[in-house]
Order: sequence, then C-alpha cells, then structure tokens
Amino acid sequence: MKIASFVLLTILAVAARADFSYVMTPQGGGPASAGTKYYFKGQKMAIVLGQHTTVLDFDTLTATGIDADSRSYNVTKFTDFPQMKNGNEDVKLEVKETGEKKMVNGFNATELLMTATMNNPQKQGMTMTAEIEMWISPDPPGASEARAFYRRNSPKFPWAALGQGAPNNSMRQAMVEMQKKLTEMDGIMVQQVIHMKLPGAAGQAGGDPRMAAARARLEEMAKGSGPAAAQAQQALARMNAMGGGGGGMDITMNGGNYSTSSISDSVFSVPAGFTQKTGH
Repeated sequence: MKIASFVLLTILAVAARADFSYVMTPQGGGPASAGTKYYFKGQKMAIVLGQHTTVLDFDTLTATGIDADSRSYNVTKFTDFPQMKNGNEDVKLEVKETGEKKMVNGFNATELLMTATMNNPQKQGMTMTAEIEMWISPDPPGASEARAFYRRNSPKFPWAALGQGAPNNSMRQAMVEMQKKLTEMDGIMVQQVIHMKLPGAAGQAGGDPRMAAARARLEEMAKGSGPAAAQAQQALARMNAMGGGGGGMDITMNGGNYSTSSISDSVFSVPAGFTQKTGH
C-alpha cells in the first residue's frame, strides 16, 4: 500500500509540472498577428512577443529579459522589482466575476470583467475608460497545468514584473490586480476583449486629443517588456489598422494552440553570443 501510494504521489507530482503552452492572438491580424506566446515548464514561465522574451524562473527567483533585435539580455531578481506605490493619476479599478457564461472558441467559458477609469491630470476633466472582458475556461488542454503552476508559485510570484512597461504606478497596479485575479480562476483565458472609451469623443475626427492621449500612453507602455508592453503593442497595432479615429476602440484577443507537448529548454534559455546588460 505504501509503495502504491508513493507511486501515485509521484505521478501526480509529475503531472502537476507538465509542459504547457498557448498563444493569445489579436483578431483581424496586423503587425502583431503572431500574438503573445506563453510557455510553462517545471518552475519556469516564458512570455514571447515578437523578438522579446521574458523568462520567470521560480527556482532562482529571477526574471530574464531577452531581446533578439539587440542580441542582449538582462537578469533581475524578483526582490529588485520596484514596490507598488500610489500614482499621481487617479485610476478607479473594479475586477469582478459577472456570472456570465457562453461558448468561446469552442470552450465553455465564464466572464471576468475589469473596469478601469483613469483621469488625465494634464487635461482637466478628461477621462478614459477601459472595460476588459476576460473569458476563462477549464476545458483547454493544459489548463489544469497552468492552474497548478500559479497555485504552486503564487506566494513568490513577482507581481510587479507583470506591470513593467506601464507608464505610471496606478496603471501598473491595475495590471497587477488583473493578473492576480486571473491566476485565482479555475481555468485559462480563451478570449480577451478590450473596450476603450473616450466620453464625448464619438463622431469627432481622428485627431481628437483624447485618442492622442490614449495613443501616447500605449506608446510609452510598448517601450517596456512583459505582459503590459505586449498588450500595448497589440493595442497600437489594432489602433493603426483602424486609423486611430473615433470615440474609442475594441481589441479582441483569442486564445489558441493550447498544448501539453514537450517544450524545448531553449525557449527558456539565453541564446549563445547574446550580451548581458545591466538595469531592469
């Protein structure tokens, strides 16, 4: 009995650390049509967008940013990421489970909704509201592996790293709160729909200052790395495809290519010949 129990525990331990990967792709194609790829293997997680890769290693407690364009990389300890502080801008944030259910991309999914309203201190009375629908499902292959990964590493997760690239502390906090809530859900994201609204801007020309402000924020976020920068780059691609006009925009990201196939260690490694840079 003891031997059987040991074997069972060993099988469960291996299953909990199985490889898992998936991709979030912007609907409609465009410059960011390759999407953002997520990889999980053992105690490592990699986020790949274009030529940039961020690797989180929960054994060494480090984050490695790898840039193929400049053939360089940097390594940051989890403890070296800046602590969250209240920003100068007022961001009202609400994250909730709505109870809504529907079939999304062939999977049974439930809705997690984040609403963020931000005032622009440079333009008195100007606000921008973003509603982010996140449809979560336990059905895709590997969803349980991702859940086990987050559950296992939640106490030491470098939440601040997920907000890197956001233009201010308030927006970083919003990104972090969204990511925290996602990891508490029983499943994996199968679709994300971002509704950006600029009150009073409907029907105005593409040069509306509120859209310019939104673009400026996204461009600043896109200069960084990690999930915040990835979403900003994809949002800019969609904005460019739409001409950047109107009173807002909708961005849809679809999940796909869910797989539990073995992942090469090279996905989580710095390529030979790359130069290490200091700083974050």
